[in-house]
Amino acid sequence: MESSILLEHIVMPCNLILRDEVDSTNDVLKRLDAELRLDSEAGFGEDDNEDDKNAAFVPQIVIAEQQMAGRGRFDRAWASPKGNVYLSLLLELAAPPERLSALSLIVACAVREALLGICEADAALKVGKSEQLEHGAALKLKWPNDLLLVAEGAEEKHDAAGKAQSTPLDAFAGKAQGTPLDAFAGAPLSVSLGKLVGILTETATGAQGVGRIIIGVGVNVARPANGASERAAYLSDILPKAPKRELVAAAVINNIFSAIKRWEEHKFSFAPFRHEYERALVLLGQDVIVRNLDGSIISEGRVCGVNEAGQLLLEQKNGTTACVAAGDVTLR
Repeated sequence: MESSILLEHIVMPCNLILRDEVDSTNDVLKRLDAELRLDSEAGFGEDDNEDDKNAAFVPQIVIAEQQMAGRGRFDRAWASPKGNVYLSLLLELAAPPERLSALSLIVACAVREALLGICEADAALKVGKSEQLEHGAALKLKWPNDLLLVAEGAEEKHDAAGKAQSTPLDAFAGKAQGTPLDAFAGAPLSVSLGKLVGILTETATGAQGVGRIIIGVGVNVARPANGASERAAYLSDILPKAPKRELVAAAVINNIFSAIKRWEEHKFSFAPFRHEYERALVLLGQDVIVRNLDGSIISEGRVCGVNEAGQLLLEQKNGTTACVAAGDVTLR
């Protein structure tokens, strides 16, 4: 990527780090954060500048051409070949620990808006407002923070990955770049064309009530000529050509920064984002089971939205509503 294009469009003051190859961009920032902490705790000599002692924290951003050990939730691997966008932000904020669970949902909303803007404006950098992408495709959220590209049609139940039941995903795989998605007319509602974006938020370090967080985002931009996973979707699937990766990265960074400022202004409440999130929730109204990583059942019921902490709300058979903070969601 070209640093000049990135710096021209990224609105937030930051230290931008470009790498060709990393283990993961989140891990790069974890190590950097540890170094910054050590530097700040080392103390200052009598000749050091007083301004250095009170220097404000500068957000750190790492963007890599490829990740050799990209990962998502539960340490699941995220394939990270060249040609896409892999970035992480290290930010400082004073959010209460009990409010941090909503952060990944807020980031998902921000990234979704950024990509809607890219698709609306043919890679112009602006915040998108359209709920519908071109050619009958839509960008939906899978709780808590995956973004799926889906083709819309007649209503039908779909599984936790957004794929309609009894509809083979490979029917939509391997389409040439630029293939209009209206070719899928009559497809069930929210038939998944694959996962477009992965997001991983992690807590870094904290001191004196001010914590640091790391936000990692991977965006599939251009479908490779071969070797693409059938579970992956790409921006080039719905655009005449793949947008410039610098513009995608800058739009994502800008929208995340804007969303977090809005979150801070609302005292770290998820309430201003709740309706926006629920509108795009792909499993809304579906009967699901939520499991732990070991497969044990946490809860089950019909998805009726999310609460102001970002927890998934399930209407149970006995009429009560369960609040789920974490887990894997599958159709019941």
